[in-house]
Amino acid sequence: MKKACRKNYLFVFSLIYFFLFILGWFILSRLNYEYLFMFKAISTIMIILGMIGGTFQIVHHLECSDRDKISFYISYFIIEGFFSLVFLIIILFPLLSQTEKIVTIDDKKYVEIKYSFLLSNRIDYYDFENIIFRRKQPRFTKNYNNSLSETDYLGTTYYDDKGKIINKLEDNNSSDLNSDDFFEEKILYIKEIAPQTIIRVKSGEAEIGYKDVIIVEKSIDGGNSFVNQLKSQTLTVGRDEIYLFLDETIGFIKEFKDNSNKGLLVTRDGGRTFNPAQFEIDSQSLKNLYIEEMPYYEQDQLKLIGSFYYSNIPEKVVMISDDQGLTWKIS
Repeated sequence: MKKACRKNYLFVFSLIYFFLFILGWFILSRLNYEYLFMFKAISTIMIILGMIGGTFQIVHHLECSDRDKISFYISYFIIEGFFSLVFLIIILFPLLSQTEKIVTIDDKKYVEIKYSFLLSNRIDYYDFENIIFRRKQPRFTKNYNNSLSETDYLGTTYYDDKGKIINKLEDNNSSDLNSDDFFEEKILYIKEIAPQTIIRVKSGEAEIGYKDVIIVEKSIDGGNSFVNQLKSQTLTVGRDEIYLFLDETIGFIKEFKDNSNKGLLVTRDGGRTFNPAQFEIDSQSLKNLYIEEMPYYEQDQLKLIGSFYYSNIPEKVVMISDDQGLTWKIS
C-alpha cells in the first residue's frame, strides 16, 4: 500500500485535497463563511491538474502493453476531462458575472464584489477574514439605479451577521428622506460620510412653538450605534430648517427667518458647536441677501449661491469662504 501511494502520490494527494476542500466549504458555509474566489480558482486548478497527472502516473506504472496504456490514457483523459470541465464551470462560473477584490475602507479590509450584466446595480462588501475565506453575508451593499456610477448611486444598505437589514441610508443631500423608518424616528437629515461613518440630525422630544429641539449624532459602526455630538446636548432651531454636512467636520443649518432663507449656522467641529456664519458685506446689502443654495466645494474652494433682492429682479452672487464656512465674501 505504501509503495502504491509513493508511486501514485499525485492522485492520492489530489484526492485528499479535494475531499478537504469540499469538507471545508461545507463547514464554512454552516458557519456563515465563504471561500474567496481566488482560493477556489487556485484549488480547483490544482485538483484538476493533480488528478489528471496522478491518473497518468497510475497508467504509467501499470504492467501492460504500450498499446493498452495508450488506450487507458485516452479513455481516462476523456472521462476526467469531462468531469474536470464540469467542476471547473461550476467553480469558475461566477467569474463571468462578477469581480472580486480586497479593498480597505475606514482602515478596515473588505471583500468587494461587483456584478455585471443584469446585476450591475449594486456592489456588495463582505468582512475580510483572511486570504482563504470571507464572511458569507454582506456587511453593506451600495445600491445603484442603472449603472455603477456616482450619478446613479441610490444609497447603502447595512446588514447584521444574519442578513437582517439594520440600516438603510438614502443618498440625501438635504432633509428630504424616503425611508419610513427614518420618519418614525424623527430623523431630519442623514448623511453617509463613509461606509462606516454616518452623521444624522434627529428631532428631540421637545418642541417649542414653531421651533425644533435637535440632536446631532454620529456613528462610526455603520449605523449600529450613534453618539450625540453637541456640546450643549441639544440645539433649538426653527421649524423646517435645511441641514447639510460636507464631511465629518463641516456642516451647515440654513435658517428660515421672517419667511425667508436668510441665516446660516456653521459647525467646524463635527456638530459639537454651531455659530452664525458672518458675511463680509455692508449692512444694507446684508438685509437684502438671501441664501439660494447650500455651500458646496468646487476645486477645493468652499462656495455658496446667494441673491441680493434690491428689486423684483434678484442679483445672483457667488460667495466664497476661506475658513471652513465661518465667514463669507463675494467671489
